[in-house]
Amino acid sequence: MFFLAFLEALALTSALSADSFVSAFAYGTDKVKIPFKSCVIISLICTAMLTAALALGDLAGSFVPLHFAVWISFSIFVVIGSIKILSPLIKGIKKRRSPTSVPCNYDDTVQDNINTPDNNSSLLTPNSSLHHTRRLTIAQSALLAVALSLDGLGIGIGYGLGTPNFPLIITLSLITNCAALLLGALAGNKLSKKIRFSLSWLSGVVLIGIGISSVLF
Repeated sequence: MFFLAFLEALALTSALSADSFVSAFAYGTDKVKIPFKSCVIISLICTAMLTAALALGDLAGSFVPLHFAVWISFSIFVVIGSIKILSPLIKGIKKRRSPTSVPCNYDDTVQDNINTPDNNSSLLTPNSSLHHTRRLTIAQSALLAVALSLDGLGIGIGYGLGTPNFPLIITLSLITNCAALLLGALAGNKLSKKIRFSLSWLSGVVLIGIGISSVLF
């Protein structure tokens, strides 16, 4: 039973960390360093926001019948997962329809990498005016963390309607966020800016899978 709970929590935190990876990748392609201290700050803020959302969902779950809570949780995961899957497709259609002569003052390839339903992560793209230092500062790290956390609020509330293992999820969230940021920055430094890189659809599939598992198990 613990093994299944571990796999589900790992899938949840990994899906939420996908945006962290993509954001760090975007910074890496622009040679902006993300210090380990910044990774810790971002991970702590993201985990704190996720924990608050889980607690809110857990509290709401005590007033909602179990079978309703399960289907509400399933619906939230499927909706958010579907948005993540469709987001790059919609962006691609819009890009093909837009006039090629329109001037653009930022790197489209990097901008397309920040794939959240409301483009929260695009608040801090590598060509932003905040990037005058070439190294992510504490203030920039906090702002990025808030942007990344917004996407996980609905997911956390939906998952909290079940029976979340708080210590397990908190631990895995800290680990996966740090790992995603470090690996994303490293990959961004190594790979070309011209590579179109999107994990939105992958995290969407994972979130839908979690929603289905909440109904089946």
